[in-house]
Amino acid sequence: MTLSEDVRREMETQAKELQVGLLDMVEKIEASKAEFERLEGGNGFLQSYIGELMQTSRVVQQGGKKRR
Repeated sequence: MTLSEDVRREMETQAKELQVGLLDMVEKIEASKAEFERLEGGNGFLQSYIGELMQTSRVVQQGGKKRR
């Protein structure tokens, strides 16, 4: 049993459209992953910075208590 030429062309067209759609999805996923990694790096930096500020604050507070 063979498919008619029209049906075959239609299936090929649909397959190509699906491939294009999948490629678009892959590109969006990769862009989202890159953005996530960028934000994750920034988050790590901020956590470290805040931790250092809190440590500095404790040192300053302890220094002020010793003088009294």
